[in-house]
Amino acid sequence: MSIPQKIVDRLNARGITYQVVEEESISPLHPLLSGDQIPRGQIVQQVVLEDSLGRVQVLVPADRLLDLQKLCEDKGRNLTAISPDTSRQLAISLGMEKLPSIPLNDNLPLIVDKRLLKPDTLYLEVNQSGLYLALSQPEFAK
Repeated sequence: MSIPQKIVDRLNARGITYQVVEEESISPLHPLLSGDQIPRGQIVQQVVLEDSLGRVQVLVPADRLLDLQKLCEDKGRNLTAISPDTSRQLAISLGMEKLPSIPLNDNLPLIVDKRLLKPDTLYLEVNQSGLYLALSQPEFAK
């Protein structure tokens, strides 16, 4: 499987160096992980939230739940998750089946969980392809 062209174009436009990693290298994401598995805190998940002011993209570690109440308090907003239908429509508008963990919409503000700023390497799900992008911290910051 390959990375969707829209993602490749986005990475190249930002000068981001990445490595493609197959899911088997970081899975199974199961409670009985072997010692050489990637910690879930290094796997990035994207959530799109919205309120009357608009939508935002939020990146969080896969081993954490988003504290929506705290986020709303911190941002002074009343954010809720977008519906599955809206998520599907957003993905289709980007030419994908599912929203990837890679922020592709520059029109939406991006909020990054500070815990993602600690690991040396992060893994972002490309799509339902079973591929992840491995990014070093400096590349992730771009």
